[in-house]
Amino acid sequence: MADESFPIEVEQRGNVVVWTIDREARMNSLSRPLLFAFGKLAREAVSNPSVRAIVITGRGDKAFCAGADLKERQGMSENDIRVPRGQAQEVDDILTAKGGTVETVYYPAEGHGFRKRENQLDALRRTVAWFDTYLKPAAGD
Repeated sequence: MADESFPIEVEQRGNVVVWTIDREARMNSLSRPLLFAFGKLAREAVSNPSVRAIVITGRGDKAFCAGADLKERQGMSENDIRVPRGQAQEVDDILTAKGGTVETVYYPAEGHGFRKRENQLDALRRTVAWFDTYLKPAAGD
């Protein structure tokens, strides 16, 4: 049985993988952990040549999937819904695992783009510093 941090049960039957959403108490609604689990499983399935088909089902008999978990979203701002912090963290984790140099900065109350001038300036300073560190030719080149 799956847990709330990874709410999908996975079973492989030959070349078919069955993913069962295991959030019956919440009518299998889409939570952030569930969406991240789908992403992880999809990346694994794409790189696994033995997987020829994926079947997605839901635990219980009331609902396959009720849609977004509205209870979870009650405490979120519009930016939290549009730009999930976990997606940025997932990219950071992947790049770090591959040996990349990564710095992830979260600006409160900002989504895609900046509204606050101080955040615009900070992001520009960080960008210029990155270019200076990684792309600027060495003296004498």
